[in-house]
Amino acid sequence: MPHVYGIRDGRSIDIEGMKTIDIPFTSYEEQKRIGNFIESLDNLITLHQRKLEHVKDLKKGLLQQMFI
Repeated sequence: MPHVYGIRDGRSIDIEGMKTIDIPFTSYEEQKRIGNFIESLDNLITLHQRKLEHVKDLKKGLLQQMFI
């Protein structure tokens, strides 16, 4: 039996219903792997941002030389 009741267009759940819900989660090892993957993506994004800034600076310098 669901513990959900409606409030206008939204839905809500009571505290007793919340206590009975099983919330699945991954193993610690899988969480570590996911965290490492996200960290490597973050590092890759940082590297690309630095490269983009370098290319923008290079473009700006080349445009300045072109119009001197």
